[in-house]
Amino acid sequence: MFGALTELIVRFCIEKCLRDEHGNIAKWFGSSLDIEDRKCAEQKIAEKASQLERSEFYLREGERLAHMGSWSLMADGMFDYWSPETFMIFGFDPRNGVPTLKEWLSVLLPHDRDAVYKLIRKMFSEGVNGDVIERLFAGRKALRETKKRSQRNHRRLWSTAETFHDRESSQADRALHRG
Repeated sequence: MFGALTELIVRFCIEKCLRDEHGNIAKWFGSSLDIEDRKCAEQKIAEKASQLERSEFYLREGERLAHMGSWSLMADGMFDYWSPETFMIFGFDPRNGVPTLKEWLSVLLPHDRDAVYKLIRKMFSEGVNGDVIERLFAGRKALRETKKRSQRNHRRLWSTAETFHDRESSQADRALHRG
């Protein structure tokens, strides 16, 4: 036999023969391409994709367990990312896509809505970071309070939203929501 196998070389080969008028092989033509590098690269990509999927899973689970979501808002007022838990916290259906800023603000109590909008404008215009507690209705009878911590650069605002208090709402709370 050949002894111990120390290296496996992966090749892609194409061979073709040229026959004479009697059907005998007159010449062989062939091409061989070493695809070991390609196979290694494909394997590394598959490993990285698996690591990324695992990391994303643990991030989603951590957000779910902590009742904390994250989102990103562009300077033009368009959200470009909402985590799955953010949809749950604010009561939006992810199948409908990321809500607009106006849609998101509409679920907050009116006083909080105005304060949050002013803070967002200030963060973009003055470059400050901000923390805010906001209240929203989660369903017909529950009042949910969330705490948001936000940071920005010149083009984007990143924020986390954490549910820290759900309680039964009173008639007075519901009247506040109507404005």
